[in-house]
Amino acid sequence: MTPDDDGRRLRRAKLRASGLLVAAVIVYAATFLASDAEHGWVGYLRAAAEAGMVGGLADWFAVVALFRHPLGVPIPHTALIPSKKAELGRSLGSFVTDNFLDEELIRSKIESAQIAQRFGDWLAAPGHLEQAVDRAYDAVTFFVESIDDDDVLALRPVIQRSLADVPYARLLGQAVENAMAAGQHRPIVDLIIARSHDWLRDNEDTVFELVVDKVPWFLPRKTTARKFFAEAVELAAELRRDPHHSLRHSFDTLLQDLARDLQTKPSTQEKVDDLVRRSLARDEVGDALDNTLRGAVESLRESLRSGPLADQLRSRVDDVVRRFAEDEGFRADTVTWVEHQLLHAVVTNKHQVVHFIGETVDRWDAGDASRRIELQIGPDLQAIRINGTLVGACAGLFIHLITQVASR
Repeated sequence: MTPDDDGRRLRRAKLRASGLLVAAVIVYAATFLASDAEHGWVGYLRAAAEAGMVGGLADWFAVVALFRHPLGVPIPHTALIPSKKAELGRSLGSFVTDNFLDEELIRSKIESAQIAQRFGDWLAAPGHLEQAVDRAYDAVTFFVESIDDDDVLALRPVIQRSLADVPYARLLGQAVENAMAAGQHRPIVDLIIARSHDWLRDNEDTVFELVVDKVPWFLPRKTTARKFFAEAVELAAELRRDPHHSLRHSFDTLLQDLARDLQTKPSTQEKVDDLVRRSLARDEVGDALDNTLRGAVESLRESLRSGPLADQLRSRVDDVVRRFAEDEGFRADTVTWVEHQLLHAVVTNKHQVVHFIGETVDRWDAGDASRRIELQIGPDLQAIRINGTLVGACAGLFIHLITQVASR
């Protein structure tokens, strides 16, 4: 029903209620034209009309007072809905959650739906299995295609927070320890020694100048510097030739101590983890992460449009749907899990419904809120006016009858 239909229905209801009230006024006025208005049937008619007017006017005032000030006069405790709009929204939200989002009520409704059985029966019908596969595949591809740049950017803080919680020091310590146990560190050590040896031979003048400035004054500087350089080159060559050199073992011990500290020493762990976290918070790292995510999403789209990934996805979807159709245990377990997640989501977040309804009603303009509510319940409230007029008339008739009997 449209708002225009609601408006017409309300106007017709108001016309009927007001028409009955006007009829009571006319009957009451007409009784004064009778010659014997206090006795006989005219007295009864006047008493009924008079009490009907009182009842109709009282109910008119009560109904109007809900939505506005009667006749525009700001009488206390009138225009209740506009003035109590916020409280009404919260009360409405609480009513919905308490009476419609009750956990037992939802659970019983879900169980009575027999989703697993009905879905299984639907899949068993000819052609429905292929249709389910197509729809599931289309849903997955539509989800991937609908990911836009804003969605990708929204993932950045989520991923950064997740990365910040990783225990990098402990993982690095475990990696170093495992690499040493497998001897995987030796090629790296060999490379470092070889590059160091080559660098010393190719940069004799640079090393010579550095050492000359550090030689004590009482020693021959140039001779000592050349001697030091020659010994350093010879040591690097020995380390390069001899895989069992004592300094190599010292380096292994250093790595073992580092691996142990990374896994057990809080101060070392804090320094390493803090360094990584500060690096992750840098803008250039965030930009690189955004570009990586964009590239991954675009690659996924291209792969789903054509190529082996599209065929593989359809094959996986087909396997799952066919198993769902043929394996009653799998279907029951899957539906039970979905029902549990649905129930948990509704029950856990039902307080959000209170907040949402209250916030929505609170955003309404006071006059608009009053108009919306009146369009919905106004016709029923006009029935109260009609009943008030009729009940008042009956009460007035009965009271007049009692009065006449008592006065005889």
